[in-house]
Amino acid sequence: MDVRADAAWVTAPALVAWGARALSFPSRRAAEFARHLLDTHVYLSARGSYDWLIARPNGFAVGGEAFARAATG
Repeated sequence: MDVRADAAWVTAPALVAWGARALSFPSRRAAEFARHLLDTHVYLSARGSYDWLIARPNGFAVGGEAFARAATG
């Protein structure tokens, strides 16, 4: 799926949360995706796979907290 055109519409800070063990979407894709957004924070879960947001909610909370701090200065 090509999301480059849609990314141009995003004007708010964005969190790209990715699982390093996600085989169908390799971690290098996180940086590729983030490159098309204006103000992006990338959080890579070293132990996460495709479902890590659900399976490891504490890890997602850590990434979300870091994003919120960076976004609010």
